[in-house]
Amino acid sequence: KTDPEDEGSRRALAGELVRDRRYPEARALFEESLRRAGTDPKGVEQRTWATRELAYVSYLEKDYAAARKALEPLAISGGKVEPRAMRLLLAVFRDAEDWAAGAAKSRAAAAADPSSSEWEYAEAEFQYRSGDKTGALAAFEKMSASPELERVMAAADATARLKDYAT
Repeated sequence: KTDPEDEGSRRALAGELVRDRRYPEARALFEESLRRAGTDPKGVEQRTWATRELAYVSYLEKDYAAARKALEPLAISGGKVEPRAMRLLLAVFRDAEDWAAGAAKSRAAAAADPSSSEWEYAEAEFQYRSGDKTGALAAFEKMSASPELERVMAAADATARLKDYAT
């Protein structure tokens, strides 16, 4: 039997409920984690986790406005990128086809974490989808010429997803 007071058990159960698409039950656990974290400075990680996962449930329910509202302040905070929150926020922009917002946020992430190829290719992807195909293709070309395999693979992945098969 699991301890209902144990945060690890609550997180594991909430994760299983999300996988089972039992969103109302998962939401209740995330909200309980938020309540327990309160405003205590020691609860920052727990609040971030619960807020991010609540946003993920909103995203899965296609409530993009709620997901975006929760994720915006988490994605980049204190000049640092919170990777899962940023990935989720970029997914919201993709699904909502909000290319300009995705370009701006991925540009900010790339500036905050210049060592990450993930934000670099996201910036180029959104730039492409926003209509600046020339600039995006130049960015992909630069990434493809990198000696870093991670950047080359990121560019290949992004360009494959953007391939226009109609031409």
